[in-house]
Amino acid sequence: MPQSDPAWEHCIEEDPDGKGKKGNLMCNYCKETYKGGVCKMKQHLARTKKDAKACDKVPQSVIAIIVRKLIKVV
Repeated sequence: MPQSDPAWEHCIEEDPDGKGKKGNLMCNYCKETYKGGVCKMKQHLARTKKDAKACDKVPQSVIAIIVRKLIKVV
């Protein structure tokens, strides 16, 4: 499945119970896992503190990319 959102480059989709259920995303920087798809991961990476805890290990360059993507969506 092609994933064009830049947030996908900074997380891994997990199958926690091995039953083929995906939807949990783990941050490549702090290893926090979130349910709720890439939208919640973008909030985490952009450090908005809106729907997810801010990532304290994400590089500034990644924050800038994700924030630009969030602004385009709005």
